[in-house]
Amino acid sequence: MELPDEEVFSSGNTEELFEIKEMLGEGAFGETFKVTYKKTGKLCTLKKLHFQNEQEINNAKQAILNLKQCIHPHIIKFIGAWKISPKEIWIATEFCEYGSILNTYEIVKHGLSEQQLSFVLRGVLEGLIYIHSNKKIHRCIKASNILMNDNEDICIGDFFINEHERDADDQIQFTSNSPYWSAPELMKDAPYDFKVDVWSLGITAIEMLDGKPPLSGVHPMKVIWLISENPSPLPLNPEKYSPELLNFITTCLEKEPNKRSSTEELIQHPFIKKYESANFDVLQPLIQEMKSIKSKNKEKPSKLKPHQISQNDSEVDEQIQSNQQSDSKDPDASAPKQQAKTQTKSPAKIKAKQSIKIQSKPNTKVETKQPAKTQAKTPAKPQAKTPAKVEVKSSSNVALKGKKK
Repeated sequence: MELPDEEVFSSGNTEELFEIKEMLGEGAFGETFKVTYKKTGKLCTLKKLHFQNEQEINNAKQAILNLKQCIHPHIIKFIGAWKISPKEIWIATEFCEYGSILNTYEIVKHGLSEQQLSFVLRGVLEGLIYIHSNKKIHRCIKASNILMNDNEDICIGDFFINEHERDADDQIQFTSNSPYWSAPELMKDAPYDFKVDVWSLGITAIEMLDGKPPLSGVHPMKVIWLISENPSPLPLNPEKYSPELLNFITTCLEKEPNKRSSTEELIQHPFIKKYESANFDVLQPLIQEMKSIKSKNKEKPSKLKPHQISQNDSEVDEQIQSNQQSDSKDPDASAPKQQAKTQTKSPAKIKAKQSIKIQSKPNTKVETKQPAKTQAKTPAKPQAKTPAKVEVKSSSNVALKGKKK
């Protein structure tokens, strides 16, 4: 049943409601901005989402309504949504200054300690218990969606929550969204319930230790098959971790849903109880390390002069990626997504892109004047890299096109 607009959207002129501070990033469905909400004077995150058809709009409306109904300390605070045009929607949520757990990992280059991980998992579990008690499934638990908010707590962000009763098409859409975090039953088109969030939490626990989910280097379409066929994964170097932590992960990653623990059971798990006195202070060393690295990176002069561009494409990519925030490294970035990323690239990335575009012509002219060098370099790059890149990208788009979230 189609939801009436007045049940979902707020009123008001959006240009008068928000003052844009900076662009945080962009995703398959739109852009994300850091803005000031003039009504309160507080910072918030604004997503400008663009859709292609009525079905996508209706899915977004249902997700917005569900988010409006989920009011909990461990769920990102919803501010409002506005329908700008028949195919454009703006959504405002609280701004999380410290970003996501994935963003933190990308900056500090190491995973969480067991105490930090236990604290983060406890916050996510409390949020999921609330969601499940309201007959909803989150369906998109991963490190890029676990945020550290200004109230010094953990909250779940970037929702795509649907009601417990769904049709078969809805299951297919989820399978194509984030296969790396998806439960085996989703890969088999089997009936599923709230336990799919528990599986995703187990994969996310590994991600918060290793910086990436298992099978992250494998093409999404192959992952769909491997998750069903492979044994349940463990972190890299499992010998480094306590028996309690490893047991928590294996409990989440039980392949049979009826044997998999519920969120209510997991919050009583020995690994969670072991550090139940921990609070947000356990994350402060991580936050301070992240701030220090960011500050040093700002002070470092660019290796490339304003009028130059690197002759090596991978060097440029590395510079851009080093400034990119949380969701830029999601393994499923090539798969269709139903919402824009919350924490993605920084202004530095935007500037880098602009620099590349501006300097591409001068760089080409220099290379054409030196045919000997050009001929020496050309065979290695196009023949070694280009075909593989084109082939993977194409197969992902074709294979997953019919399975939108």
